[in-house]
Amino acid sequence: MVGSLHLSLLAMAQQTQRAGRCSADTRVRHVYIHIPFCDGKCRYCSFYSVPIRPALADRYLGALRREIGEACKTATVQPYTIYVGGGTPAILGADRLDRLCEIVRSLFDLSCLREWTVEANPGTVTADKLSILKRSGVNRISLGVQSFSDDVLRRLGRRHAVADTVAAAELIRLSGIPHFSVDLIAAVPGLSDRKWQDELDRAVALKPDHVSVYTLTIEPGTRLERMVARGSWPRPDPQLELRRLHATEKLLARHGFRRYEVSNYARPHCECSHNTFFWLGGDYLGFGPAAASRTGRSRWINSPDVKAYCKALAGAGSLPPRNTELLSPETDAAERVAFAFRLLRNPVRLDHYAREVPHLLPAWLTAAGALVRNGLLRHTTGGWRVTARGADFADTIAASFLNA
Repeated sequence: MVGSLHLSLLAMAQQTQRAGRCSADTRVRHVYIHIPFCDGKCRYCSFYSVPIRPALADRYLGALRREIGEACKTATVQPYTIYVGGGTPAILGADRLDRLCEIVRSLFDLSCLREWTVEANPGTVTADKLSILKRSGVNRISLGVQSFSDDVLRRLGRRHAVADTVAAAELIRLSGIPHFSVDLIAAVPGLSDRKWQDELDRAVALKPDHVSVYTLTIEPGTRLERMVARGSWPRPDPQLELRRLHATEKLLARHGFRRYEVSNYARPHCECSHNTFFWLGGDYLGFGPAAASRTGRSRWINSPDVKAYCKALAGAGSLPPRNTELLSPETDAAERVAFAFRLLRNPVRLDHYAREVPHLLPAWLTAAGALVRNGLLRHTTGGWRVTARGADFADTIAASFLNA
């Protein structure tokens, strides 16, 4: 079934270079910044966050500056894409949000920047914050709508109302920030098929150019997991999930949205570049507690502890506490192939991913053949493509190559 392989990248032909200055090289091109603060914890959320406190937020921004500064001493960080997620980035408030943007502008070389996304929850969006983001170069807002039902929002543990969503969308349009995405959660128990259609209609009415639709996944350690265990929340219904995703694709297609990834839909040329490059196997650097990085076969994840993060970075030349690993060539290649198949419009060249591990290619071809017989993949002159049925079984496809 469709899963939630999640780490918050578009075909290269859709990207433009600035006056030829941005030639291909080994520079770090994709950056993620984690803002670990929120005003509460949604029942389904497994991302690292803590309640916002002004003094801790100030310490965090100082530590973030030092972590980024140390990275820029040893690598040329000239991003094509920047993604600021959380937590709730906009909860920082206008002054601290301005300080965050100043850190980004002063430490990174932004001459090749194509996309700068900032996540926002509807209740945290204000005109002054959007003005700061627009002035700093942010050109994309990802709005965590999740539902257009106040009852569903309360059941999910959200702290905003539908009226906040409508107001936030209007402010984003007025701000001049050109790109705007909404997130929705499908297959929430108790939401009828008719009401789900209404949810999609209301999302389209906000005039976003990108919509992300995720099924409600029961993540380990969440309040929702505990509710399911004691029987106060029903277990996911795979057939309901499929029905909702099929309805989503059909309705959004009528409004000009193309499903380009398992959980993502966009108007032409409005795909999320940051995530697209990630799915295509691009390297990236992550900053902040719980942020992940991957360059070549090296991968590391900062510990999810903002106080330890700030303490470790109190002195110059320090690094935050983190877990590191060096992937084997086989694991690295298999993971990149698995993610590549999440992009539904892009053919996957298995021989391309097997260049460093040619001995894996026969097993991959065998796996691909089995997936063709099951109707999940098809072979074309450009490579292997996911079928309409295969889009419903993205995790099955990924597992076939990870376990080959």
